[in-house]
Amino acid sequence: MVLTAGGVFLVAGGHELGALQGNLIGLGYAFGNALCLAAYNMMGKRLLVRVDPWTVMFYGFLFGGMFLTGLWGGQGAVLPVLPIQGWLLIVALAVFPSILAYGLYLMALRRLEASRAAIVATLEPILAAAWAWLALGEGMAPGQVMGGMLVIAGVLALRA
Repeated sequence: MVLTAGGVFLVAGGHELGALQGNLIGLGYAFGNALCLAAYNMMGKRLLVRVDPWTVMFYGFLFGGMFLTGLWGGQGAVLPVLPIQGWLLIVALAVFPSILAYGLYLMALRRLEASRAAIVATLEPILAAAWAWLALGEGMAPGQVMGGMLVIAGVLALRA
């Protein structure tokens, strides 16, 4: 776990002094996200003993969507006017990083210990950085590459 945590820190830019300073709100959101995902991990593990992963995800998204619709609609929001390409991107975001990713994670969580599933999930920022490099032409600093190698080493250490 130390390898993966250190690796994710480096991939996030922690190797650059001051990279994480000055944005306490962003860091607070990231910490809140980590707490929520830890709770999701533990609650999901308990539910998966008796409920199918896709059922868990369906109801999670259903109630999450209802909550967000009420929150969003309560602020007087309206659907944006987007070209067809914009709506296709929204559908792609719904299918791949949401439905498919969470469904596969819950399937893994059903078969792995919660801690092991969470450690393997730390590959996410490394894969995101690789996609950003391939698709967007974004670069990675040497410290980020080193962080990626630490995460991969941590995940591989699970096999030992």
